[in-house]
Amino acid sequence: ALKVFQRSLHVMPKLNFDQGLPPLMDAAATQAHINQHKEILTSLNNTIQGTPYEELSLAKTLTKTHSHADHRAVIFQYANECFNHNIFWQTLCAQGSERSSVVDQLLAAEFGSVKAFEQEFSSQAGTVF
Repeated sequence: ALKVFQRSLHVMPKLNFDQGLPPLMDAAATQAHINQHKEILTSLNNTIQGTPYEELSLAKTLTKTHSHADHRAVIFQYANECFNHNIFWQTLCAQGSERSSVVDQLLAAEFGSVKAFEQEFSSQAGTVF
């Protein structure tokens, strides 16, 4: 059957911070993250090309591959990393931003203070990354 429309494989989102995100990330660190994302994206696209997964969104791919120990586990891993990176890119902004007072209140209620949350978050993140 002839396909009139074929969705392109997954692509890198448009980013608006070519010069990095000072003071959080300089241009070199930002570029390293971008390069890592591109590598994962390429691996995902190469892995799904010619399979039914190439027609699916990342979210749909995750739901269809999350509990399999066969070749789909690799697809899940790449799709999950791409999905997480996409969230990462969408939450960054070159101008920076402040937390809302509601978030500060919730953090203080849960952790005792915003500073205590920041310390706990940094401590826990250090064990993962």
